[in-house]
Amino acid sequence: MSFSYALFGLSITAHKPLPELDSEQAKAPADLTLEAESIDAFAHLLDAAGEGMAASYREDSFAAWMPGIGGLSVRRGRIGVHLASADWDLMRPYLLGMGLAVAMYQLRVFPHHVSAVAVGDYAVAFTGASGAGKSTFAYQWLSQFDAELVSDDLARIDPSGSQPLIYPGLARVKLWSDALRGFSIANEGLSQELRGRDKFFLENVRRVARPVPLRALVLLESEPELGEPRVERLSGAQRVIAARSSLYRPEFATMLYPEAVLTRELLTLCAALPIYRLVRPRRLELLSEGARLLHNRLLVDGVWAEPDGLANGEPRASG
Repeated sequence: MSFSYALFGLSITAHKPLPELDSEQAKAPADLTLEAESIDAFAHLLDAAGEGMAASYREDSFAAWMPGIGGLSVRRGRIGVHLASADWDLMRPYLLGMGLAVAMYQLRVFPHHVSAVAVGDYAVAFTGASGAGKSTFAYQWLSQFDAELVSDDLARIDPSGSQPLIYPGLARVKLWSDALRGFSIANEGLSQELRGRDKFFLENVRRVARPVPLRALVLLESEPELGEPRVERLSGAQRVIAARSSLYRPEFATMLYPEAVLTRELLTLCAALPIYRLVRPRRLELLSEGARLLHNRLLVDGVWAEPDGLANGEPRASG
């Protein structure tokens, strides 16, 4: 039995269910196929893994082994999956993160490490280092500006047309337990990203089901001692550095593409998109102020028009 899904504008056929994805009618051929893989594909990694993950890239084939969980083998248009146990739930976070990102790079569909929301007809994407608060800030916008989720953590951005497009991703937001408490959300009954990790999925969020014009990329940074948030529009080389850092696992991109090809992709994105830096204190009670500051700056810069019923970046609902 096989299952058919759509994600990031790609059609996916899988040998096991992926409840995080939107089902669609089977297309032939699919852009990406998920199949069972023999353990032989990971023989060169088993001894190297020890207690941690081991990975390798050979020619155009990527492989990773996670002890106690299993392995992923990625070759253009195909992800092979071998389960070391019968627990499919443990494998899916790796498959839908690292495995999917490598497959997208191989298909020349560049994945970005962003959380994005749509306000009205346009989207804004938040990027930054792990722990920068991308998902938390995105959820703040969902509640404060009645926004819709485009994608959380991993997204496809296509800058090749007349305007950059960002494609809808997984229908959920990942939040740490302290962020859940800040939003007055109980974690009882929520699924965890990985067992034993203090990060949970919020799945009942409003979201878009179509590609959305992306109007800004925002690099999130934090300064614990900062009194209030500040926002600046980046220029020159800062834009290219920020765009490169937004790639999902950029080391995968450098394995697959000559530097000239990668630079051309990033310059195309920079030419089509304003890029900002938002520096904020790591205090949940100031999230609303940071969101309002950024929203108003986008309005002042003409990045987008004010949606009906939203006055001067004031929240519609308390975040």
